Amino acid sequence: MCESQLLELRQGVKAVLVSKQYKEACIKRYNHTWEHVQKFMETNGLVVYDRDIGNSFLCKWHNYKTYDQLSRRQKERVRHVEVLSDFQERGTLAVPRYKYRPIEFEGEIGKPFNAFIEEERIIKKGSSISRYKERIEYLYKHLQKEFKTVKELDIPCMLRFINHLDKEKSALSKNNIIMTIRLFVRYLCSSEQLLNNNSEQWMSLLKLRQIHQPKIPSVYSQEEVEALIGAIDRGNPQGKRDYAMILLAARYGLRISDIIGMRYCNLDWEHNRIILFQQKTGKKIAAIQCQKKST
Repeated sequence: MCESQLLELRQGVKAVLVSKQYKEACIKRYNHTWEHVQKFMETNGLVVYDRDIGNSFLCKWHNYKTYDQLSRRQKERVRHVEVLSDFQERGTLAVPRYKYRPIEFEGEIGKPFNAFIEEERIIKKGSSISRYKERIEYLYKHLQKEFKTVKELDIPCMLRFINHLDKEKSALSKNNIIMTIRLFVRYLCSSEQLLNNNSEQWMSLLKLRQIHQPKIPSVYSQEEVEALIGAIDRGNPQGKRDYAMILLAARYGLRISDIIGMRYCNLDWEHNRIILFQQKTGKKIAAIQCQKKST
């Protein structure tokens, strides 16, 4: 089956990435892309992975867009597939250009940024920290460009920063960056590191843009959930997989990232339970008791 061949490739690539000290969160993103490659192969009856299959998968997944038309996240997925193809062809990787770029906040400008990240690391203890670093780095670079320290950050400087984001980022990306900048500025105000420590004034400036899109129900009724579960065709392997995934979400409230990342090692057969570390929070869940169906 394609699963075993692709699994061997993935294990080989992962070993190289680990040896090159890639971050765990980065490797998880590689695995997420490769899971989609595997599904693509299974759907199309493909057995042995090669570069042509990887390219076909990317064309289909990105709706035949050119590389220049792709978002940053989509370009990252292209790299994930290229790395897989390189390893399949050569048995090794020439991956320096794919290596995780460490984000460092240096000098006097960087001290408040590092202090904020350390405080959030204690609170969050999860994968959110890497995203926080990526987002506040935009402000860090802006201050460097204007030769300012955090203490010198003022309203005009922040307005120029927001104007730059308007030109360079999509509405969704800008909202994500601003959302983290708001946390950072609140931290700066609470520790009185700004000339103007009026948090309300800063929050009024750092407003999130309203993005209009079809509203997805935040809560489903029990009848709707049961109707969804009952509609799944369990007469084939894909249906059985979908049924198990929906049950894990509906019955135990697991996030999709935790369901996708679940492996056989997370199943404690002896005690009839699931044990895992939540990807978002990093917290261990060790008491999800699986109910045995009565006969």
